[in-house]
Amino acid sequence: KHEEHAWLVPPGDVSMLAEGLIKLASDCEYARRLGQSAQRRVQQSFNLESQLEATWNAYRKALHRHSAREK
Repeated sequence: KHEEHAWLVPPGDVSMLAEGLIKLASDCEYARRLGQSAQRRVQQSFNLESQLEATWNAYRKALHRHSAREK
């Protein structure tokens, strides 16, 4: 989420990119909070358990589609 976990910039929006870089460089507390929030999100969303579950679900979905086509 913009300004919660990252400074999100639409493709080609150079002025917004510059604004974000200036804000991060000039506000150390903001940069620290954003970095810590992003780190927590990555640790929660991309841990081994969640990745295994996502992989398992993808295989189950693919198997279900394959089985449905053969009927």
